[in-house]
Amino acid sequence: MGNRAQGIHPMGNSACRIHPIFKEAQVIHPMGNRGHGIHSLGNGAQGIHPMSNRAQGIHPMGNGAQSIHPIGNRACGIHPICKGAHGIHPMGNRAQVIHPIGNRAQDIHPIGYRAQGIHPMGNGAQSIHPICKGAHGIHPMGNRAQDIHPMGYRAQGIHTMGNGAQSIHPMSNRAQGIHPIGNGAQSIHPIGNRACGIHPICKGAQGIHPMGNRAQVIHPMGNRAQDIHPMGYRAQGIHIMGNGAQSIHPIGNRACGIHPICKGAQGIHIMGNRAQVIHPMGNRAQDIHPI
Repeated sequence: MGNRAQGIHPMGNSACRIHPIFKEAQVIHPMGNRGHGIHSLGNGAQGIHPMSNRAQGIHPMGNGAQSIHPIGNRACGIHPICKGAHGIHPMGNRAQVIHPIGNRAQDIHPIGYRAQGIHPMGNGAQSIHPICKGAHGIHPMGNRAQDIHPMGYRAQGIHTMGNGAQSIHPMSNRAQGIHPIGNGAQSIHPIGNRACGIHPICKGAQGIHPMGNRAQVIHPMGNRAQDIHPMGYRAQGIHIMGNGAQSIHPIGNRACGIHPICKGAQGIHIMGNRAQVIHPMGNRAQDIHPI
């Protein structure tokens, strides 16, 4: 569905890509491209959007200085509903990467804010949840960094579904722990682990979990860094949903991933790839998305 660098993508490419319909170095795609592209739902970098522009742009769904996704932006975006210097979007924003459900780093969310932020779905850093507020943030669904979860706590925490750091799980423990769903040296999510986790189904030094693992952070549907997934492997891995040298999400990869459908040195995935971070609904930098 498209390649990186000089690739050809039927729905548009970035940088110097060539599009079968609008062939040109900077390529313009009706659904948008990177660089100087024009996207009906918003672009990044120096993109031009029919409803907003770069830097101080205003987008009905939110934009930013280098906005990427219509449902989330970064940096100095201004949203018509909740304008702000660092961009405020009803679905949340972030300085580096955007996710429509939650954010991290310097995110600003209309329902929760960074540092002492409050987010209905959880925050990172020192987030505070409206239900069970705390200096290190407590969220019923869990948080990142120094978060505290009502079902378990970080460091010496006990969680019925597993924790991270030095967590203690009723069905497994840290380091060499064995979890019915999977753990690791510093396991975080019951459906995925990191580092040296051992899974009863597919045990391995680097931790193998049927839903995937990761060295630093875990996502139940995909991993990155030194992950080992039964359906795909790191570096030159082949994943039915796509991987890469440091793959992150099964619906998009980065770096040297190889996809069984459209293999390529820079990693090609039918849902798009990116050099740094991947999101199934849009990417940034050198991302490629079929739409």
